[in-house]
Amino acid sequence: MLRRKTIRKRFVKKCKEIKQELIKRMHDSIKDTGKWLRAVID
Repeated sequence: MLRRKTIRKRFVKKCKEIKQELIKRMHDSIKDTGKWLRAVID
């Protein structure tokens, strides 16, 4: 099964952006961070 690289690049970029945002939100409450993460992923 072949995958297009552009999709992977976009996925990796989005994951890195989410990771950076999670680092910024490290001191927020877990409840708020979870709510934000669910909104971003869905």
